[in-house]
Amino acid sequence: MSLKEILSQDPEIAPKWLSGDFLKATSDIGDRYEDRCFLKDRDHHRILPKFPLKKVLGSRVLFYPGSGVDTHPINLFVGASSIHCFIYADCAQKKEKIVRWFNGRAEVDESCERGYDIVKGYKPLFIIEGDESEFFPHGYQRHSHQTGSACVDSEFRWGLWAVLQRSPLYDVDSLRPDRILVCYLSCEGVSAFASLWPKKTIRRVPYAIMLDAYGMGGGNAEWASAESPLAQIANTRRTLPQWLFVGPYVQPWPEYASSEGTEYGGMWNHPRTLFKRIKKSDI
Repeated sequence: MSLKEILSQDPEIAPKWLSGDFLKATSDIGDRYEDRCFLKDRDHHRILPKFPLKKVLGSRVLFYPGSGVDTHPINLFVGASSIHCFIYADCAQKKEKIVRWFNGRAEVDESCERGYDIVKGYKPLFIIEGDESEFFPHGYQRHSHQTGSACVDSEFRWGLWAVLQRSPLYDVDSLRPDRILVCYLSCEGVSAFASLWPKKTIRRVPYAIMLDAYGMGGGNAEWASAESPLAQIANTRRTLPQWLFVGPYVQPWPEYASSEGTEYGGMWNHPRTLFKRIKKSDI
């Protein structure tokens, strides 16, 4: 059974709030992608919607620390209609590159001019830069930790979020969702996780976490260890996800068991595997 087939067994009903008219108060926008990208330094005069944090975290979410511009998890979970909301966190990417990424114009590397859509057949309705308080209303919690020989310690720099809509001409017979939401936070991954799911708050746990061994935003930390910063926070705050999507050089956390099969993807097109959380009754 493929990973898509495994995830398709438990689809998410499309959140009603995601079908709303987010820009109803903004009537003078154009059709070009440049007209639908709102950045704080040039669009501070506009009345724009705030990041719908409660609604996003009340839905299924995939969280990806140290993500870079890896679209593989989004394509897998969207293809299975399993998740509608995705939160990426990486402190090593430039804002301009992520804007291009949202618009399908991000290059694979500095020498490559080929662009690609985040998800084939989807285009952004808008891209909005939000304030720190919109993403972290309880404050941004910095978590310094060792990553190999380097100490990862990052402030929150900026955050972008976008709603992407599927073209009516693409994959018309598919059960893929009409819309998805993607948020990109310029900060270190462990700090982002701790700030999105802080202590003493009642929030739905993330449905999935992507773990891989590359990325300067925290993704190359020792996620495998039960003593790793991210695993400790997820355990102590009871925010362990149902799924881990794991790269080849990372061992899953001990509370998880492997599903059958792998799928190739990511920056280096290497094999990745789904791991499902083990229920106590299954032990």
